[in-house]
Amino acid sequence: MLAASALLQEAARYSRTLSARCDVYHGKKPLYMDVPIIAGSLTGDRNSGTRLNASVTLAMQRNEGTDINVQGCRFKVFRGVESIGVAERLQLGEFRVDELTRNESGSVQLTGGGMESYVIDARFLRPRTPPKGTSTIAFINTLIQEALPTVPVQVRATADGLITATAPWDSERWDAVTAMADSINAEVFCNALGEFVIADAPDLISEVPVFLINEGDGGVLVARSTKDTRDQVYNAVSVSGSSTDPNVLPVWAWAYDNNPASPTYYFADPLLGGFGQVPRFYESQFFNTDAQCQATADNLLAQSLAANNTVTFNTVPLSFLEVGDTVTVQLLDGSMENHLIQRLTCTLDINGTLSVETLSSKVIARAVL
Repeated sequence: MLAASALLQEAARYSRTLSARCDVYHGKKPLYMDVPIIAGSLTGDRNSGTRLNASVTLAMQRNEGTDINVQGCRFKVFRGVESIGVAERLQLGEFRVDELTRNESGSVQLTGGGMESYVIDARFLRPRTPPKGTSTIAFINTLIQEALPTVPVQVRATADGLITATAPWDSERWDAVTAMADSINAEVFCNALGEFVIADAPDLISEVPVFLINEGDGGVLVARSTKDTRDQVYNAVSVSGSSTDPNVLPVWAWAYDNNPASPTYYFADPLLGGFGQVPRFYESQFFNTDAQCQATADNLLAQSLAANNTVTFNTVPLSFLEVGDTVTVQLLDGSMENHLIQRLTCTLDINGTLSVETLSSKVIARAVL
């Protein structure tokens, strides 16, 4: 969650005035500061290489904006929020200018992806061999800063390990970053401040919710819907490493839905109402212990089962929520359930609508309120 005061979080339930502004830079040089955004949107997606993406239309004079280009410019998006006398300004993201459109009236439209774009584009010029014996986190940091030498990298991951893999990567730098992060049950992304973060992958069972999405007095829900699907839902996960020795089996572990009362119980007979056996497979050359495989299998199983029950909701503008946050959502039957924000889209106008798609985390109450 973005660093908004507790007072603002609570005040946003009742009344708020919104504004959206943009700063444009060329390198470290500021070009245009505090430019009003007259239209636009920001999206966040945990499954996207660039976690944040934005498109904004700036109110500029006809002779302004000619020095903005796609070669070396970036833009930052800010949301100003005022509620019951409390005013704060939150940075929603920093973006590379990927596309630029000017019209005869002077307005300028910028479209861009998060700072991960620079690392994604910086592909290896020739196959790259992992440095055996090096810290996984240290080498993730190296791969990022080879493309962005001055970018800050925050390490929040609680695990690390020495690289034992020797098979070279072909060309994709970002694939190398994510594969190494997977091996320590972590994820890498760029936050709203333009900083890279190496963090533990979200735990769908024990994550603490940061906000209540409810209806009624002081509620923020505008509309919601739930979806049950079989698409990309698995009730078992098989995770393995790799072995170059034909006489040595690769490390391996698996996890499965072992609750007979669960609708996705792995061993339930489909002809008697069971889900069926639907395994998912994942392999990484960076896994060198069964424990690494087991941690990843457990995490992937939790995410795979969570995808079976998603909630999409619209709320009043809650500019401080981010993808990856866990929130408590009031469902259609009145019960409460914890959900991980998987995707969100917010408009950057005075209304500031927010649409959120989640993964089910865990039920915290089943009584109708």
